[in-house]
Amino acid sequence: TQKNRLFFQQQLNFNELIQSNTTIDYGCGNNIEIGMNVLGLNFNEKQHSFLNNDSNDRDPYNPLVLINGLKKFKLSDKIDLGIGTQLGINFDFEKKESEAGLVYANLSFKDLIIKESHYVTGIYYDSKHYGGAGNRFGAWIGAETPITNKIHFIAESVLGFNAISYTSLAVVYYPKKW
Repeated sequence: TQKNRLFFQQQLNFNELIQSNTTIDYGCGNNIEIGMNVLGLNFNEKQHSFLNNDSNDRDPYNPLVLINGLKKFKLSDKIDLGIGTQLGINFDFEKKESEAGLVYANLSFKDLIIKESHYVTGIYYDSKHYGGAGNRFGAWIGAETPITNKIHFIAESVLGFNAISYTSLAVVYYPKKW
């Protein structure tokens, strides 16, 4: 996120649940950003209620309220290294809060094959309350390719054997240049 600018992302996933993941970040300058996430705000349409998990160690705890930070290092005009973290807690007002976290490193490549395209590959380590049962170390890959100037195709995969491992395909619309 550029200095003194905001980045906002609202991601909705639809499967047996409707899951909301929200991110807002502020650019501090020197390729540093800080922000906040609300992850895993899950709504069960059949039960007409939000779900809270703070005791089942098979699944990630949710919802999670986290702070995040990222530092980007420019390796070349087209390649960046990013190192970041998300740290926070699961809120359940009737029980004790539980810590959750993710630490990661990414290599980002831009304009390699198609102008305005981005590709990313990275590794991560997560806590059991962040990723659920399974592996703590994993990897991810992703791509963003423009279809038009304002519409981009996105694909990403979180690789591993835990609850945050998934593949998603999306289309992003950029209504304004910023």
